[in-house]
Amino acid sequence: MRARRAVIIASIVVATAFLALFVLMSTIWAQPGPPGGPPGGPAGMPGGPGGMPGAPGSPPGMAGPGGGGAGLAWSETAADPLLTMSYPEFLARRSLRPSPVPKGLLTDDKGDPKKRTDAEWAQLDSLYTIDRAASQGPVPPGRVGDPLRRQTMQQMAVIRKEVACALRAVYAANDGFTFKVGYPQYDPGSVTGGPLTVQVGVLMQVKPSLQKSYGATVYKLLKPYDNYGTERVPFTFVTYQGGYFHPNTFTLHPRTREMWEMAWTTPAVVLLLKDARGGRVVGDVMNAGLSGNAPALIAYPPEVRRTPHYGYLMPNADRTFNGRSRLGLDYAKGWYYNFSFTLSMEDLQKLDRAEALLVMPEWRKLADAVQKAQTVGEIEPLLRTALTTWSQEKAEAMFGRGSALASKLQGSTTPGAGAAAAGPGAMPMPGGAMPMPGGPPGAGAPGGPPGA
Repeated sequence: MRARRAVIIASIVVATAFLALFVLMSTIWAQPGPPGGPPGGPAGMPGGPGGMPGAPGSPPGMAGPGGGGAGLAWSETAADPLLTMSYPEFLARRSLRPSPVPKGLLTDDKGDPKKRTDAEWAQLDSLYTIDRAASQGPVPPGRVGDPLRRQTMQQMAVIRKEVACALRAVYAANDGFTFKVGYPQYDPGSVTGGPLTVQVGVLMQVKPSLQKSYGATVYKLLKPYDNYGTERVPFTFVTYQGGYFHPNTFTLHPRTREMWEMAWTTPAVVLLLKDARGGRVVGDVMNAGLSGNAPALIAYPPEVRRTPHYGYLMPNADRTFNGRSRLGLDYAKGWYYNFSFTLSMEDLQKLDRAEALLVMPEWRKLADAVQKAQTVGEIEPLLRTALTTWSQEKAEAMFGRGSALASKLQGSTTPGAGAAAAGPGAMPMPGGAMPMPGGPPGAGAPGGPPGA
């Protein structure tokens, strides 16, 4: 009984709900439609003939012939004048050079400049851009290339200083030699009463102070640049310490050794024969014939063996120029140069004194020239030019411009003159064997030229 009653009540509730929903929907459909539509039509739907939309092709928002629907309207807003510009104005604003943009894209049909925004011009200009490097300034240094560039520049600066120190070591021997001029000799059988040819010998010897200190000077100047590397070459010399001479070997840059060799070919020996008042009667110049092995030769000067085989050294040949003392020529330690002069009897009568000196290049002028080199290849031509200029200036200062002695001195002190002086009479007389450092007399010389 109770179950039947519950079913009846539920049925009544469902029927009431459906009835309420029907009434609600009827009320909504009964609302009036939009203007021009038939009463009772669906909300928002256009009505009959008066509510038909506008004819095809009519502007949006315009009502049709029946005037149904609300009108639509729109407006256009021009771009900001600051954002529109011509192509020249765009270039000026960005500080750019013009690109080959076709003229049709720059002007309209009337020939007036077209206006575009900055972004539009940038896109169009990028299509015709050729090169912006000049207008954008220099390219910033690269993270890899810039450190490498600085490293190579530092290495080049070290090479220049190394060469300059080698040239300074060469010039350190400038005042370390003494000279003895021999008595003039002539062949009695050649006397004819006319001009007479006389031979004058010059003995150049090393001062004891230079003999002991020169190796140490070279050591101090070049030791900071002694380091190993695939591009380095050996440089051999000797030093004096504790009463003995010791061999040393540095590894230097190849260009340093080349410039060392070149500098040692330039020293020249000058002999001047003068009258009683000090005026020059005659003079001559001869290349000293030195080489890059100078440190070893300064430590162990060669022996001068002037006496011919199975012959005798005549008394006059061993006298000095004034005839009051002996040269001690035979087996002397040093270099011997033989000068030849052709003199008239009047000039021969004037001879009273003689002066000999060694002319060496000034290292400061050479070092200044080397410092101008930007690459290793520029060092040699710059140094040759500096040596030639120095030789010319020195010759003109000593003998005057245009004189024969000036020309001869300039030719003897040019780079490479030592190699050309290998003929008879130009190089020193052959010497004996030089002892090894600390070894017995007569042993071989320590090595060859530096780097050999």
